[in-house]
Amino acid sequence: MAQLLLVGLIGIAAIVGWNTVKKEMARVEKKLHENDPKKKRARDDVETLEAGADGVYRPKE
Repeated sequence: MAQLLLVGLIGIAAIVGWNTVKKEMARVEKKLHENDPKKKRARDDVETLEAGADGVYRPKE
């Protein structure tokens, strides 16, 4: 009977611990993204290229 109570207490502690970890992960995720503007991608800074007559790609004019 004592083993059953011990396993039950360990199970309850594991559930409470997991819920606490999930809440903390959500809090940290929110804090990381609240002041973060939309991330700029590298492709946003690159000019569009077009193939020239000689087959070489150059920035679009």
